[in-house]
Amino acid sequence: EQMLGRGMRPSDVGRRLRVWFQSDEHGERDFEYAAVLQVHGAAGVDQEVTVEWDSGVQERVLLKDLGRFTWLGDDTAADVTANLREYREESLGGAEEAQAEVVALPVEHLRKEVEVLKWLRQEVAARSEEAEELRRQNEELR
Repeated sequence: EQMLGRGMRPSDVGRRLRVWFQSDEHGERDFEYAAVLQVHGAAGVDQEVTVEWDSGVQERVLLKDLGRFTWLGDDTAADVTANLREYREESLGGAEEAQAEVVALPVEHLRKEVEVLKWLRQEVAARSEEAEELRRQNEELR
């Protein structure tokens, strides 16, 4: 987790971030995802940035109003897992609020989710193999 104290640079345009905030509804920490569209002005407390939230809304905000964030992209598997979890939690939360018995999801979304889960399974297997190889190399060095 980082503060936006260093400011942003033009090279940050296009990067994704997870922005943390205090939920008004439950008073718990929560987060939203956004992409940096534009950086305005020099780094400092008055620097502004335009972000596009995953909801599609674009917003120009002061960095100090954006608050705490985590840059995404260093670990795609972790980002994918967080996105899937958040989507499912939102679906469940909405269903509970509406006292629904069933949650409907678009077929295209489910297809994409299955593709992502297949990729994630392959990624975890590859990481497991890599970890095992590193353990073997460690043992040989002892």
